[in-house]
Amino acid sequence: MVAKCRAIRPEAYVNPSAFLASHPLENCKLLRVQQERQADRNIGRCTVSKAIARDMKRLAVVLLIVVCTSGCLAKSRLNSNCEWIAESAAVHLDLHGLADRVHLIEDVDIAEENGIRYGDSFRKHYGQEEEDRQRTRCTATLVTAISQVHGLTRDEVERARGQRLWYVDWFVALVFGILYYRASSRFVSGLFGRVSVDDRAAAIVAALIAALFISLTGLMALNVFAMAIEVVRHADMHGSYRASRELPWSHHWLSVIGVEMLLFIHVAVIHIRKRSRELAPA
Repeated sequence: MVAKCRAIRPEAYVNPSAFLASHPLENCKLLRVQQERQADRNIGRCTVSKAIARDMKRLAVVLLIVVCTSGCLAKSRLNSNCEWIAESAAVHLDLHGLADRVHLIEDVDIAEENGIRYGDSFRKHYGQEEEDRQRTRCTATLVTAISQVHGLTRDEVERARGQRLWYVDWFVALVFGILYYRASSRFVSGLFGRVSVDDRAAAIVAALIAALFISLTGLMALNVFAMAIEVVRHADMHGSYRASRELPWSHHWLSVIGVEMLLFIHVAVIHIRKRSRELAPA
């Protein structure tokens, strides 16, 4: 006759191994509970991974739409023939105005991209050295054309090289911040599926260690994300010398890590409090 599961005694949770050894007929319910808990953890990890992947796909679609409607270079002005195609009739730019400064930065960005594409056309048959020479010559020609079209000195146009569009950087920071927050929420849910929130000290230590790890990973992901945006904007995988230019937050990386850690800890505290309320006796 098969024995039925009995009610689990309190000592079973204090020392499960000793209890099962001395009570072989009373272990079925305890084992089932342990199996169910492990299954819940596995399902939770799988759910978190799928949720993050789903969020990534959705964000990628939104990202492509927004970037290509607001920050992509005009394809009609891009070419590999070292030809400058003005967007309109010649107009004098006043660099004291924000709109005109943005206009100049956009024009210089197009000139550099066309110079890179022109240089790339020589790489296959003439090698790297000729590519660099032709790229430099073409870019200089296009910079001169910009100065003539907009009534500026060559030095004024040269100073615009390397400057970034403020709205693109704000877009990168905003979208990455949303992505980081979502990923942190998913990660915290999976983390506290393994670490019990009943032990506050262990939960806090786990959250702090995870915050440091995730924030460092987040900094690297932010740089990769920003470079990916540039690839989309220029419709060109070859960044050439532009890839070595510093990003706006390069000199403030400690601040970026600090903000990411605080954001992760904020998410963790919210989750711990929520789980504590759910597990509190009615």
